[in-house]
Amino acid sequence: MNIEKRAIVDEFDEDTGLVLRPCETDSAEADKCYYPTQFYTLNLCTGKNIRDKNTNEIISRPRGIRSGGFILLSGRPSIGKSTFGYNTIGHIKKSVDELAVANFMKCRSQVYIANTEDGMELQSMLKNLYLTEEHVNRGELVVMKPKDVYTESLANEIDKICAWKEENKKNLMFPQPCVGGGTKMEYIPTFLFVDSLSGLGPRELKNKKDNEVNNVYAMTRNKENGVMIINKFPKLREYNIITIWIVHVGQKVNVNGLPNQKDFQALSADYKVSDGKVPQFYADLFMFINKITDSDSKSKNVQDILGIEDRFIGNGVEALIPKNRWGDSSERTKFRLVMDYAVGWNPFYSLLYELKQRDILKNAGAYKKLDGYPKNFKSEDIPMLMETDELFVECLKKAFEDEFEYVLEANNKAVERYTKFSSALRRILM
Repeated sequence: MNIEKRAIVDEFDEDTGLVLRPCETDSAEADKCYYPTQFYTLNLCTGKNIRDKNTNEIISRPRGIRSGGFILLSGRPSIGKSTFGYNTIGHIKKSVDELAVANFMKCRSQVYIANTEDGMELQSMLKNLYLTEEHVNRGELVVMKPKDVYTESLANEIDKICAWKEENKKNLMFPQPCVGGGTKMEYIPTFLFVDSLSGLGPRELKNKKDNEVNNVYAMTRNKENGVMIINKFPKLREYNIITIWIVHVGQKVNVNGLPNQKDFQALSADYKVSDGKVPQFYADLFMFINKITDSDSKSKNVQDILGIEDRFIGNGVEALIPKNRWGDSSERTKFRLVMDYAVGWNPFYSLLYELKQRDILKNAGAYKKLDGYPKNFKSEDIPMLMETDELFVECLKKAFEDEFEYVLEANNKAVERYTKFSSALRRILM
């Protein structure tokens, strides 16, 4: 397999802060395993078509979280960041454990929750992870209490996980789907969820009172956390520890579009993460749950948009991907999700919401139709069609790609104009 290599370090635009060329090589990326989430709209953002350099033939279409991935998840207060993290882990864990069973393995993936602040109770965690108390009894879920979570204890916990995996290597490795095609022997993933990074700090600063928390405290906390991340990052990769960390935003996030381009998606997000630059630099994926777009109190009722008969209470939400090492410039940076207050973030409703909002599904009486697909179908048939009908999946992917091609072109032109403008302004001011 002949795959062109990319930059081995991150290259940033000095003006916008955008990652112009992500680090890691395509050849290294092709050797990683990947785990699709149930959120199809997110999967589209977390990969790209891998092509042979000579023939330009598509070798693989990996979509999902990479082995040993380091993910930052941010968003406005109370918008559902933690719930989304739990739901994503729960979906991947279920599919990975089923794969382990299929390979006659006795091992199961483990989830470590490091709560730095009083958050969800155990029963709520289990519900959002799609687990039961039986999983807790089997050691598949480990919850670290806030009083026990600080930088040093988290580092020690990572060391313990790695040592246990090394000791039980023969029982924890089995063939898993590889980005470059085929399979490779890989450790069963372990999930480390930190909620949140802002509450993580050295033990000596853990009990500081609110009036003592100042810039010096924040600088010390960020420095110690940064050193820990740098030291543990190779182990997270080697032992396939998928890390999702909640981070907070220090100022309002603005995504600026051009008024005469209604399809313009996003330029650089004007965000400031209050947890230091090191996590941002090492992150493979930075996802930001930006804003509620539709709800009972907004412009449209989500139930009407989805066209479902069952009673639904929830929100339609817009999410952004400011940084993505797993994709490239051909991948979109914005997608939609649906929060269902009854069950959490709903993958099927999220897909349906995206299709409806982008006018990819057409109405045909009581049925829906998709360009290129010969049959009409109902909304509730979509999950089964995605699992069983290759033609439907291909038509769906083509519809997405065609729809985003125009938006990508508009984005690139806008970024180019912005870069020229900022360069000219810099010369004038110098």
